[in-house]
Amino acid sequence: MFESFDLNIAFDLRVALFLGAILLLVFAIFTGASVWQTSRLASAEVLKRTVRTFQNGFVQKTLLAMHIALTVALVSGASLFGASIRNMYAIDFGIQPKNVWNIALAPRPGGYRNFNPEPYYRNLLSHLESLPGVLSASISHDVPFYDSASKAVVNAIDTAQATPEIRARILGIGDRFFETLGANIRAGEDFTRTGNNSFERSVIITKSLAERLGDPNALVGHHLRIGADSKYQRVRVAGVSSNMDLNLVDLENQRPYTAFTNFWQDRELQRYPVIVIRMSSHSLDPSAVRRVVEHQGREYVQRFTTLTDEIDNALIENRFLAYLSGAFGALALAVAAVGLFGLLSYQVSNRTAEIGIRMALGAKPLKIQTLFFSQVAKLLLIGAIAGAGLLFGVQKAIASFLFGASASNLSLFAFSIGLLVATALAASWIPVRRASRVDPSQALHHP
Repeated sequence: MFESFDLNIAFDLRVALFLGAILLLVFAIFTGASVWQTSRLASAEVLKRTVRTFQNGFVQKTLLAMHIALTVALVSGASLFGASIRNMYAIDFGIQPKNVWNIALAPRPGGYRNFNPEPYYRNLLSHLESLPGVLSASISHDVPFYDSASKAVVNAIDTAQATPEIRARILGIGDRFFETLGANIRAGEDFTRTGNNSFERSVIITKSLAERLGDPNALVGHHLRIGADSKYQRVRVAGVSSNMDLNLVDLENQRPYTAFTNFWQDRELQRYPVIVIRMSSHSLDPSAVRRVVEHQGREYVQRFTTLTDEIDNALIENRFLAYLSGAFGALALAVAAVGLFGLLSYQVSNRTAEIGIRMALGAKPLKIQTLFFSQVAKLLLIGAIAGAGLLFGVQKAIASFLFGASASNLSLFAFSIGLLVATALAASWIPVRRASRVDPSQALHHP
């Protein structure tokens, strides 16, 4: 009934071998590039320093541009995951989950033997509602935001016009369920806690389902057929609720089709129930709830959670990917900053004599700074273009994990580029400032 996101961190030989192969490949590429560059320097010792400087910096600039492209893709991907998580938490589920607790119950050994559930659960809810801070309590056969509820075909059977068959989520609930979750009944009435078995079976449907079946206001009192179960071939519509989406499987669906059957009228639902409680504040005394349940003598409390925790748990995989991509994006930014700092420091050291000549001929410090910052701008431009192409290339691979965010979102891409530019400027400032402060009389004697 309950699901969780399990992160398996056990040692895996195949993963270790794959990572080892990747590390060896990266080591070979960078070592080979360094050896090739060193051999080029040795053979070009007779050439002029300007030519040598160009050769020295070409491989580094190329590798750095490639890394900037990867950084753009990683930071943009992290921004996409972050935006996706924000969009998920901004979804209007049609309820008010704050200060709502879920309490899952399970039977003691033999607890369901000779069990009359209706008076038992009515009495249990009455005792729970008498606890300090409890505003309302209800019961359900399923935990909100878990995908264990069944689906069935629903259609109207006694309306004037023909209605389509619609697959809807079926959830058994007790009275005050909507009040407890912060929803409301838009038409008709809620279930009642007493006397339900003397009446025909009833159902409450969401507004979006009612609109598909006909006029939401006129549908109250008419009958539906739900699935193939003989007990639900003629069910009276007791009410129409506001749209409540208690399922996170299809986040894009803003028109949930849900039929709430009456918990008190179906003994098959009255096993392993979930109690939902709305508190006046976030705090709930678990020991008091356990004492009430234990006093009944049939069940025990299996699990305490808040409704907000259920939403967090349902989104834990998406949040994990967002945090992981953010960590990789931050690491890529740090490595890019180190690379830019090292490249510019190397360039300043190699071009000290050139800088001295330029300054001796009247070049201002601002001109020298512009010279080096232009190199950074070229690398960023090349890396940004390549990174954008890389991001769009991998978007299909991560699209299933995104909600309301895409690589075509220019604002997110601009944020990623702005963050990279800020990092690059911070990393470049020290070597560029050092270049603009070169003393021409000393620089001219620099080898």
